[in-house]
Amino acid sequence: MKFFSAISKKIITLIVERLSVRLLALLFFPSGSLFAQVALDLSEAQATYTIEVARQIEWPAQYRFKSHRIGIVGQNTSLLNAFKKRQTQDIGGLNFEVEIVPVSDIDYSRYTIVFVTNSRRVKASEFIGKSSQALLVVDGRVSQQDMMINLQTEGERIKLRFNRELLTERGFKVSSSLIDFAGTREDLSEELKDREARLKLLLARVTQKEKELISLTNKLQLETQKLKDAEVKNSHNEEILKNYRLQAKELQQKIELSQDEVTRNELLAQKQIKLVESTRKEMESKEALVRNLGKSIEENKKILIEQVSKIESQNKVIKNKNETIDEQRSWLKANIFVLTLFVILSFVLWKINSLRQKANDELKSLNEKLFQLATTDGLTGLFNRRHFLESAQNELSRSRRNKSDAALLMIDIDYFKQVNDSYGHLAGDLVIKNVADALKLKLRKYDIIGRLGGEEFAMMLMDCDFKKAKDIAERACDNIQTIVTPFESDKISVSVSIGLTQLTASDTKIEQAMQRADKALYQAKDQGRNQVVIYYSTS
Repeated sequence: MKFFSAISKKIITLIVERLSVRLLALLFFPSGSLFAQVALDLSEAQATYTIEVARQIEWPAQYRFKSHRIGIVGQNTSLLNAFKKRQTQDIGGLNFEVEIVPVSDIDYSRYTIVFVTNSRRVKASEFIGKSSQALLVVDGRVSQQDMMINLQTEGERIKLRFNRELLTERGFKVSSSLIDFAGTREDLSEELKDREARLKLLLARVTQKEKELISLTNKLQLETQKLKDAEVKNSHNEEILKNYRLQAKELQQKIELSQDEVTRNELLAQKQIKLVESTRKEMESKEALVRNLGKSIEENKKILIEQVSKIESQNKVIKNKNETIDEQRSWLKANIFVLTLFVILSFVLWKINSLRQKANDELKSLNEKLFQLATTDGLTGLFNRRHFLESAQNELSRSRRNKSDAALLMIDIDYFKQVNDSYGHLAGDLVIKNVADALKLKLRKYDIIGRLGGEEFAMMLMDCDFKKAKDIAERACDNIQTIVTPFESDKISVSVSIGLTQLTASDTKIEQAMQRADKALYQAKDQGRNQVVIYYSTS
């Protein structure tokens, strides 16, 4: 009964959503055009359409901005005034600003929405290639691959088209109401497939939970029966009854928390699978190197065996010749034979020892290379993420034993994605290496630094009070923004944002301090980047 009740609620919810979408479409877009009944001019219609579409688009989660900025490409004063009339409205709860931008020099990072007027629509493909995060609205008929949102004027009506594939690729999500209004048959079919897949997944989870609930219910019934038996047999013992009631209550709480626990276990399992896969690849690479070394040692052994065999063959020839020599010269020949054999054996032993020493040296060198590969980042030479976490945890334990001060810095290169997009990954690697070299330059011999991944670094300052740690972080921030990375005919400059926290007596794992420093880092990003933000711990 609970299973069918859950499915019924889900179906009713979907029906209500569909009716709400249809009602919204009729309120805002009657008869396929927003202005079939309201006498608005073309510019006001385009402005209203753009605002309504922006409201119904779900923006990517990583886009964090406090307000929208609309840039109009092309001189269209009436469209600019139409947008300004509607600045009392909002887009997703955020205010918006609007301005006309020059075609030759558009800074796409300033705008969340770019409106390309009809006079500039021939350059829509160029704008699509340069804009990586803005929502692009094109006025006039263009091809499907040259637009994200397209407004086409047909007489006194406006027709809305959109490129669902490109929107999804850029991180935008098309709402059901927008698909109902402007989506093609393929868009509607794709949306229904997505919903069907989500519903099947939900049904599978509900079935699994039903099985778990049945098992827990049986346990609860068993415990309840035990409780009843205990009440009949031991009515005089109130303490035993209280214990059974507490057990039944705890079991009920386990039933209520089971779904949350399953979700957390799924996330943890996914992380463990990724970690195991990464470890497996590293071990395969190391095993290949060891196999190659083993083959080299086997080949040397074969050569040595062949040489010993040749020596034995030569010894037999010498022995046969010595038997034919006169008895009077046998003593002299015997001594010569013994001396020759001693020299040969000495040479063989020396050769074997040399080969063994060479093999040991190669194995030692290989072990050192394997250790370096396992602990350092190949691009920067810094500790990799795993080795940094191990070293930082050891230093944290030492700091707790000695009761000494320590601080942790989380460092991230600002706007690094723009460097890769503008100059390529080779230039991005040069920038990362120069930043790493600048961080190592100011590093004390007992501090540790590592590259956690991509453009993110972490630094642990040992025996360092809070004021000194702040000074080191601010000097590193100021120093990096002065570094220039030459690449081809360009010179690339970057800055970093730094989150700083002091290690406390309550920190038992380095991840606790990293979470605080990471929060401070995101605050530095939100406050404008190129700065140091401190997380003051309350413990």
